[in-house]
Amino acid sequence: MKSTIISTIWMCLVAMQTAFGQEECRDRVHLHNGSVLTGKIISYEEGGTLVMESWNGAEMRVPSVNVRKIVQRCKGDRNRLSQRPYSFSEHGWYHATSLLSLSGQSGFGLGLQHSSGFKLHRWASVGLGVGIHQFNIGGTSPAVYPVFAEMRGYISRRPISPYFAFGAGFGFSPKHKNGEVIIDGPVETWKGGWMAQGQLGYRVGNHFTVHLGIHLQRRSRAYTNGWWSSFVANDQILHKRLDIGIGILL
Repeated sequence: MKSTIISTIWMCLVAMQTAFGQEECRDRVHLHNGSVLTGKIISYEEGGTLVMESWNGAEMRVPSVNVRKIVQRCKGDRNRLSQRPYSFSEHGWYHATSLLSLSGQSGFGLGLQHSSGFKLHRWASVGLGVGIHQFNIGGTSPAVYPVFAEMRGYISRRPISPYFAFGAGFGFSPKHKNGEVIIDGPVETWKGGWMAQGQLGYRVGNHFTVHLGIHLQRRSRAYTNGWWSSFVANDQILHKRLDIGIGILL
């Protein structure tokens, strides 16, 4: 009798160990409303539906737009495998600020620009932007202040997505650097011109971007004699720069 009881207890323990061993990992789904669902994820489609089986075998279906994050916790392991689901807003207002390095054969420059607009679709956002670009750090030329229209779009519905942006407009330039007027000697008088840019990059998460692109800026420079105000020369300049930048997207 005693041996029968011991055998029964042992079989129960083995059965429990086997059952718990099959549930070594649990999925926890955190929703935007603060709820947490625990069970096993059967299928998950970005932009579609998450299907989950609860601990008692019930099947739950949740729209992926309601999912904030997914965490997998495994027994005996403190590490968590976490996946951020796609939550990028494809419609509504956007604000993008970028820091640029502008390098080319004629020099090295830096730029800062900001654009704001409206996301009509994941593939199509339209907006207006302004900026300040200095094409020759430490040179004699003044900065350029562009005003431009832009279009941008995001390729895939993923937390990390390729994106593109194109812009065109006019770059305004002060006549003299820092308001400088030279009385004796040649004077450089600057004028602005059209600008165009194209960028290809990645949106990392919902708020960070990196890109590589091409930036073009037309402007002109006239030399005059500061003493006699006589015309000396007139140059038409086209800045062709490689644009490497990082940005914040809100």
